[in-house]
Amino acid sequence: MIDVSFEVTTARKVTDFSTQLQKKLALDLSLSVEADETISSDGHVNSVTLRSTAPLRDSKILTGGWRESFNFDVSLHAAADGKVRIRGATQPLVCRQALGNVRDFHGLDEAQRSLYASALDGFVEAAISSTCTSFRKIDASRVTCD
Repeated sequence: MIDVSFEVTTARKVTDFSTQLQKKLALDLSLSVEADETISSDGHVNSVTLRSTAPLRDSKILTGGWRESFNFDVSLHAAADGKVRIRGATQPLVCRQALGNVRDFHGLDEAQRSLYASALDGFVEAAISSTCTSFRKIDASRVTCD
């Protein structure tokens, strides 16, 4: 399992981030995306879950003829402390040949897992950054966004 996690200190709404991330998932990674929103008692969206998937295809992350079965689910939650917590998870399957049956696909080795983790972490960070007028990275998982 590959996990992506960010804690964003911001005054922006959770939907600002979910809208941008949904667009990037569809346009940059060619994923089909569905979004579910949870609305608080005061009528504001306090969390969004994005479920995205792609059919068996040439990998967008691994080069050299790899095929992938790929989904990426991301949850965004607005916390009371003025932070938006973003968590994503995926467990891609890959295959060296252009086979149409998912049973021929297998999990990632350590090098492939590292490539996927780095690519998805960078992808989510870019989506967060593109939402902000001022973006500052504190460490690998904490950022500020104005």
